[in-house]
Amino acid sequence: GLAIECREAALEVLEQMASEDAGKFMLLVWLTDSYARVTRHAADLLVARDGEAAFDVDSAYSAIESRTVDALIKHTRDEVISTLATMSDPKGAYRVSRDALEAGIVIKCEDGKGQTTYAPVGYGKLSLADRIISLFVTDYLSRKDDYRGLNVCEQCSSVRFDAHTHSGECGHAHRASGVYTRDTREAKQTMPFAKRNKKVA
Repeated sequence: GLAIECREAALEVLEQMASEDAGKFMLLVWLTDSYARVTRHAADLLVARDGEAAFDVDSAYSAIESRTVDALIKHTRDEVISTLATMSDPKGAYRVSRDALEAGIVIKCEDGKGQTTYAPVGYGKLSLADRIISLFVTDYLSRKDDYRGLNVCEQCSSVRFDAHTHSGECGHAHRASGVYTRDTREAKQTMPFAKRNKKVA
């Protein structure tokens, strides 16, 4: 389903951002492939309902210099990892999802069977971090129990969904407390998405 695809796309870009191949080309490929695929449903719905223009990757990112993209990728990954650390706590996950719905980066809709579901929104002047976060929120709203076992490695920031403390694929000890302090998490999530979406990227 869409939730599974959203998680896969979000984890894919986080892994790519941490690799030696991270850069402008990688980002554009992800935006036009995996990201475009999971945001298509909401895009079609909003265009039909509100006449909203679809997100134009070329106009948003193609003109940005490569060195600027490199800095953007690092900043974005740190921001997403911080948010995921917040989402490892049920109350934090609730706040993040609530703020995402209120900001409109995730919308409630119906699937082909008429069942209530959620979809990430890919149009407009969203930050790159919020584009990725919207995928995790969409996944969370359909599979909340999985996030009780969300693990973020404190050494390499790799992300896994496993309820037990263990040594993960990265070889480091994982635990669900996340990589940031509680104060950092709470300060982060008291700022609504809308206030962080004033600029593209």
